[in-house]
Amino acid sequence: MTEPIAHLDFTLIPAYKLITLRDADNDAGTDSANAVTAARRDGIHSTGSELYIHCPTDTQPITITLTVTAQPSQPHSPTFEVECPSGLIVLGTPTGEQTDLTLPGGAGVYTGHVTNTAGHCRILLWRTSTIADYDEDED
Repeated sequence: MTEPIAHLDFTLIPAYKLITLRDADNDAGTDSANAVTAARRDGIHSTGSELYIHCPTDTQPITITLTVTAQPSQPHSPTFEVECPSGLIVLGTPTGEQTDLTLPGGAGVYTGHVTNTAGHCRILLWRTSTIADYDEDED
């Protein structure tokens, strides 16, 4: 992995066996029913504005490590995208503990990869485009 430009460790008990990651300006819970179902089936699911990560337990603490790099040092699969219009990431559980991190790259579209094992969830993020570039690609 390339040198981290931001790093956060956070320990919580994941309410409803879920961890979420979204920009502070994005509405929490948009399309959440479908996203939760997909995350429980696939392990993770992004709506584009919020990432849902399924955890094996909601009774034991999980440490979340969020690392932001300029770019990944190797290809990762699967990946997800999340749009971050303010550049302030909110990380936590849907109805419980949360923390935040200002992304050094600021607002933009971030691509990421999740490695989730019992007791530890690692999230790697890197900025891939500006939101304006992302919107133009969608047309």
